[in-house]
Amino acid sequence: MRALERAWDEHTDALLDRGDPAAALDRAGREIEVRYLPTGAGGRGLDEVRAFYTEQLVPALPATVGRRSVSRTVDQFRLVQESTWRFRHDRPMPWLAPGAPVGGVDVELLVVEIAGFRQGRLVSRRVLWDQASLRSQLAGLRPAAGP
Repeated sequence: MRALERAWDEHTDALLDRGDPAAALDRAGREIEVRYLPTGAGGRGLDEVRAFYTEQLVPALPATVGRRSVSRTVDQFRLVQESTWRFRHDRPMPWLAPGAPVGGVDVELLVVEIAGFRQGRLVSRRVLWDQASLRSQLAGLRPAAGP
């Protein structure tokens, strides 16, 4: 299980911290499928995922993404990571918020990622977040205080 965690951390650090799709996919299987579920962005197969990471995701990542782990569950085939992502909406991000005008607002999202592994290789990645919360933050709306 430690090997899965190491592979996952290497993947996400290479992708989100260093913007290096080649390193992120170094331990991926040819049949990998990546899907950002609220928007449908992603790809199926190593070539599509590489193209998605290289042409769509990495160029549209915010300048900095602060990630803090909330919880992690791992078994022999799957890793589920719950994290808080913090970033400034400083550029168009169609993979995250298609059509949202850049407003320079600070965003905090709870993100859940589900990664599947086969023979030590990453073969699936699902990324989920509350799209309504994201949209309200981008619009400058804040939830009303409770009673």
